[in-house]
Amino acid sequence: EVIPGQDARANDLTRAERTAIAKAFCTTIEKAGYQPMLYSNTKWMVMGIDLEQLNQYPTCFAYYVDNNVFPYKYHI
Repeated sequence: EVIPGQDARANDLTRAERTAIAKAFCTTIEKAGYQPMLYSNTKWMVMGIDLEQLNQYPTCFAYYVDNNVFPYKYHI
């Protein structure tokens, strides 16, 4: 997530860069013998990464109200 008012190194990443980093992380976790999972909120799952390239991984969706409007399949 963007860190407001901070000069965080991830704030200016492109969607493609963020997706590539997520893929590399998930591959590393799998190679270590674990099941990776993506966790994020609506904004970052839809706009921050390309879920089409990460659809082999389960997702945990941060949404804390009853009327869910997330347009993709999620697991948790």
